[in-house]
Amino acid sequence: MMGESSIGFESCSAEAVVAKEHVLIIDRNLSSRAWLIDHIISPADLTCAEAGTLEEARARSALLDPHVIFLNLSGNLNQTLDFIKAQPPSVAVVALTSSQASDVTQAALQAGAVDVVVKPASPDRIAQALERALRWVRLSAERDQLRTQADRQRQEFNAIYTVGKQITALLDLEQVLGLVVTSAVNLTGAEEGALMLLDADTGELYLRASRNLRESAARKTRFKVTDTLIGRVVSSRRPINMTNDDLVRVQTSYLVKSIMCVPLLVGERVIGVLSVDNALRGAQFSEHDLHLLSTLADYAAIAIENAQLYEETRRRANELAALIEIDRHISSTLDLT
Repeated sequence: MMGESSIGFESCSAEAVVAKEHVLIIDRNLSSRAWLIDHIISPADLTCAEAGTLEEARARSALLDPHVIFLNLSGNLNQTLDFIKAQPPSVAVVALTSSQASDVTQAALQAGAVDVVVKPASPDRIAQALERALRWVRLSAERDQLRTQADRQRQEFNAIYTVGKQITALLDLEQVLGLVVTSAVNLTGAEEGALMLLDADTGELYLRASRNLRESAARKTRFKVTDTLIGRVVSSRRPINMTNDDLVRVQTSYLVKSIMCVPLLVGERVIGVLSVDNALRGAQFSEHDLHLLSTLADYAAIAIENAQLYEETRRRANELAALIEIDRHISSTLDLT
């Protein structure tokens, strides 16, 4: 190890830390800033900005949005500690100090610094502090991403639960079908959505509800199960998630760039297919999207079956009421004769 330089760092090169994060150096000493840049920041291939005062640092931060801050604990210590406390959790602060007092180190750590380097320090020690700061930044970013993902999944679960309750509470078939297709498009961020029911007598699928569907698709309201991509979902009783760099042929003359189809199952019986697609943009659907659509389809199948049974029961009740009325009319006529 070589001797100490006049600015408190030892003059030899350090291992480069390969990263692309932004670094802000705050130090009144121009030579100290230059040393950090030449021996630590530049070899690590990092974007860097400098500031001589905290006021300058705040202005630089607004422009650079730094991930790591090297901050020299000089001048008013309380103001410097307040500056550390004001940094968002995603910013890692490395404090540099010439003080050997443990209370200064402790105060900086309590304020939120991820490391405190006491000068004089070797380049290896500075590089180690940088590596620790970068790990902190990356772990913070990963934690924030996981939190965002968890929040999104919680919102999706609440949306599915709410929609499921609404759907299964409805007995009007038209309302059920419309709500299912609208929810499918909203949950998956798709451009179009369609719900087709299976005609048990003819073995054909027929379009029963849609959202944003193009006229060319909406016109063809019936097609054979064996002739279409969607028909494969009926025959296999399994969902499909397809994306093509070009186009996916859903049915004759109807092409999309990505599509998901899930069967509507009541027990082992397929009663229809729920599908969403992107016809214009090439956005792909994920396995998570497919899981959302399948969960919605489970609620939908139960609701559709209930609504159909309710309509059938109501139809039979009306027929029975009509027969009773006819019988009453005939009986009254016979009584008159």
